[in-house]
Amino acid sequence: NQVGPDGKYIIYPGHPIEEMEYTTGNTTIDIAVIRGLAKALIDAEKILGISGLMTPVWCDLRDKMPPYPVKNGVHLCAERYAGPEFRILPESSAYDALPAWCAFPEGWKGNPDARQYYGMGTQLAPVFPVGEIGLSSAPAVLELARNTYLKTGQTAGTWSPNNICGARLGLRDRVLSNVVTHVRNFQITPQGFMSYIGNRDGLILGQQRGGGYFDRLDKPRYQPYFEVSGVIATAIGYTLFDSLDGIIRVFPALPLAGDARIVMRAIGAFIVTAEMRSGDIAYVTILSEQGSQCRVANPWESGAVRVREAGSRRIVLPAGTGRLLTFPTVKGGVYTVERETKPADAYPVVKVKGVRQTGPRLLPPVMLGMPREGWKRYEGPGPRAIKEAKLRVRQAGLRPPGVTNLAASGAKARVLNPHPATNSPCLHDGLYGNTHSVISAGKEAPWEFCLDLGREETIASVVWSRDRSLEAYGDRMAVDYRIEVSGDAQAWKTVATVMDNKTGAGRRDSFPPVKARHVRMVVLKTNGLPPCLDELEVLAPDPRWKPKTTPPSASVPRVVAGDPAAVKAALANSGALINDFLLIGQDYVGPYPTEVRAGHDGQRLLLLVTCRQPAAAVVPVVCPRDDQAIFKHDHIELFIVPEPAGAVYYQLGFDSAGNRYAAQCVKESNSNDINAFASDLKWDPEWRVDATGGTDAWTAVVSLPIKDLGLTPGRPFGLEIARTRPLRFGDENTAWSPLKQQFHETGNFGSAILQ
Repeated sequence: NQVGPDGKYIIYPGHPIEEMEYTTGNTTIDIAVIRGLAKALIDAEKILGISGLMTPVWCDLRDKMPPYPVKNGVHLCAERYAGPEFRILPESSAYDALPAWCAFPEGWKGNPDARQYYGMGTQLAPVFPVGEIGLSSAPAVLELARNTYLKTGQTAGTWSPNNICGARLGLRDRVLSNVVTHVRNFQITPQGFMSYIGNRDGLILGQQRGGGYFDRLDKPRYQPYFEVSGVIATAIGYTLFDSLDGIIRVFPALPLAGDARIVMRAIGAFIVTAEMRSGDIAYVTILSEQGSQCRVANPWESGAVRVREAGSRRIVLPAGTGRLLTFPTVKGGVYTVERETKPADAYPVVKVKGVRQTGPRLLPPVMLGMPREGWKRYEGPGPRAIKEAKLRVRQAGLRPPGVTNLAASGAKARVLNPHPATNSPCLHDGLYGNTHSVISAGKEAPWEFCLDLGREETIASVVWSRDRSLEAYGDRMAVDYRIEVSGDAQAWKTVATVMDNKTGAGRRDSFPPVKARHVRMVVLKTNGLPPCLDELEVLAPDPRWKPKTTPPSASVPRVVAGDPAAVKAALANSGALINDFLLIGQDYVGPYPTEVRAGHDGQRLLLLVTCRQPAAAVVPVVCPRDDQAIFKHDHIELFIVPEPAGAVYYQLGFDSAGNRYAAQCVKESNSNDINAFASDLKWDPEWRVDATGGTDAWTAVVSLPIKDLGLTPGRPFGLEIARTRPLRFGDENTAWSPLKQQFHETGNFGSAILQ
C-alpha cells in the first residue's frame, strides 16, 4: 500500500526474469502483470453483472500503477553475441538511439550487476503475456513498444517470447525473418525437434558453460526441447491473426506477398475465414456463434469497404473508408467483409466433391522434420543394438557429394604406436565420436596415421576430422603436419604441408592429382597431448577443384546503360565474367555456383549477379528498416578498395529480396589482425539493387555510383565479391579471390580496372 510522491504505488521487491538474485523495484513485468490483472477483474465483474462490488478497488490499483520505465540510447540486450555465426540479435544500429522500455527504473538499480536491459522478454511484458499494449494502443505508446522490440530483437535464449511481441505489434517487415532465423539456429535434430542450446555450440557454450548448459548435452531429458516450438508457433499465429483487444485483424504481421488462407476463432465468439492471394487480401468472412457486435480492422489501405450478409446479400454496413468496421450480428449469421470495387464474388469459386467413406480411415506415412545429410544407421555389437552416428566429415562439407572416398572400402589403417584403448580400423569407418577415434600413444613427434588403399589410385585430396562438439580433448589437435603418398610404403613424397593449423574440427588438404597406393598423415606438432583423429579419408579428384595461385583480376568494359532490363541484357552479352567462387580456405568451387558479369557506363559500376541455389532454399522477406536482414539469408557482399594499399574500403551487401547493407570500413593502423577494422553504417551511397527470385537460382542487377566509391576509369582498384549461404551446420562462404579465414582480408582481394 505504499504510495510514492507521484501518487503511484511502489512495487517492492521486484525480480525481473532470471534476475532473482538482484532485488529491484517497479519492474516493467510487475507493473504490467498487476495492471493487466486489475483490468481483467474489472471486465469480469462487468460480464458477471456484479459491477460495483470491488470495481473501485481494482480501478484504484490500475490507475495508480507507476509508468513503465523508459530510457534512450542503450541497446536493450546484454547478451549480444559477437561474430557473424549467430545473427539473431540486431547489431548496433539506428534503433539504439530510440526511446524504449527497460526492465526497471534507473533509481532502483541497487546492485551494479543487475541488468536493466535484458533479452528474456522482461521489457516487452506489457505486450506479451499481459496483452495490455497492442495495435489499438495510442500511437506514442505503440511506438515505444515497437522500439523496444526493434532494440531487443530475438535473443539467443530459445524461450524468449520477443517474436510473439513483434507479431502482436504488427511488425510485418521484421518478425517473420526473425522467426526463420530462430528456427535455423535451434531446429537442429533430424526429426525436427528443437535444441535447448542451438547449433552454434562453440559460440554459445563458451559463454554459457558456467550456467550448467554444458552438462545437459548428453542428458536426454534436456534434449529435445519443446518450449521454443510453442514460442515460434504462437508468433506465427499472431502474424496471421489477432483479436486480443476484441478487434479482428487478419494477416496483421504477415508480409504482403504470396498466398495464405486462415480459419481462426476470435474473441467475441466468431469464426473468421480470410484469404490472401499474391499479397492481396481477397476477403474476410465471419461466422457469428453468439450474435455479438463485431469489430473488424479494415484490412485494406484504400478504397471503400462494405459488410454484407451471406445468402441474403443484405448490406449490413454501407461502403466506407473507416479504419474500424463495427456492425451487429445475429447468432449463426455469416458476414462477408469486402471491397466495393472487388467483391468476394469476383474471385473464382471451385466446387469440391467428396467421396463417401466406407472403410476405416488410414493416415498415410508421414515424416516429422526433414531429411538430413550426415546421419548413418549401423549395427552395433549386439543383434538389436542399432545406433545413429553423425558423419562429421560430410556435415562440415569437407567431402562434397559425388566425390569418391577411396578409403571407404578395402583400405587398411595403421597407426604408429597406437593407444591400446583405440582401434586402428576406426580411422576410416566414416564415423566420429569417442569410440570411433584413434589416438597415438607416442609421447614425442612425429606421429603417423597411415592408410593402405589396396591398389594404386589417383588421389587429389586428404580429409581429416576431429570431434569437437563437446569441446573435449581439445589439446589433441594437429597443428603442424605433412601429407605424404607412396606407391610401395618405402619411398614417400610430400604433397601437402600445413603449419600453424587453427581449424577446430578438421580440414581438407588438396594437391595436384597424384597416383599412389599408400597415404599417411605425419603430425609434427599438436596443441598439447599426442594427436587424436576421428576420421582420415582419401578423395579422388573433384571437378570443382580450381586452384587460383594468384589473386584474380578483371577488366571491366563500358556497356550501354538503361533500365534494369537493358542493363541485364548488356551485361549478359558483353560484361566481364567473374566466376569460380572458392570455398574459404579451400581450392574448391562451392556446390551452388555464383557468376557475376561486370560493366560500367562511365558513371556507375554495373553488375549482373546469378546465384544458383537448391530448390528448397529459404526465400527472404523484404525488411526495409533492417540493414542487417541480409545476413540471415543467402546473400552477396561486395568489397571495393579505391586505393589498393589504402586503409579505407567499402562493404555492400544484398539478398534476393532486395534487402541492402552498406558500410564504409577502415582498417586499424599498425595491426596485423584481419578483424581490426571499424564500420560506419551511416555511409549510404545512391545505389540500386533489382533482385529476382527463382526456383534454382536468384539474380540481381546492381548499380553503384562510381564517384561514391572513389573509382576512376583506367586506375586499378581492389575488388572482392563473396557469398554466404547459411546452413544448419555453419555457413557456406565462397569468394572470387581466394581467402583464408573471412571476407575482410583486404590483402587477399583481387583487382579490377574500368576500361
